[in-house]
Amino acid sequence: MGMQRMKPTYRVYEARNLGESDIYRVAMSDLRELSFREEIARGERPMQLIRLVAETGDRNEARNMADTEV
Repeated sequence: MGMQRMKPTYRVYEARNLGESDIYRVAMSDLRELSFREEIARGERPMQLIRLVAETGDRNEARNMADTEV
């Protein structure tokens, strides 16, 4: 039997740009999250992820809950 490819998980986080008070929601896949967190750590994205608000296997559902997608 061949290995089945895992379906991606999509996460929605509350986020804030550094120096700003507005909180928004951002959606990303679990695979994208790894590189996105590295970009934040390197200072390429001056923002912080505050808290996880949703997790789903449906990309459209995640996009509908978020203000933006990365």
